[in-house]
Amino acid sequence: MKHRKYKAAMEPEAEKHPPRNGMNTAHRKEFEFQGCVEVPVELSEDQFLDRFLMFIEENGWSFGGGVRTIVDGYYINEDGIPEKPVWPEEDR
Repeated sequence: MKHRKYKAAMEPEAEKHPPRNGMNTAHRKEFEFQGCVEVPVELSEDQFLDRFLMFIEENGWSFGGGVRTIVDGYYINEDGIPEKPVWPEEDR
């Protein structure tokens, strides 16, 4: 009996979330990552995002999150001025 109750409880959840790109969103898998992508200095943040998002969309995936520019170990503000170091303990 427990198995039937479990199965019945799962069916409405799947109905609430219709398939997206052929995948049932009630049973989707996500990867969270923290890291950096090293690129040529000439590549702008917009150019990187265009290429990155194109890759995501070509595979029928979605991405949620943000991006920050880092140059020589420092976060760069929107006005182009270096902010705090990425690894403050190394800046001592």
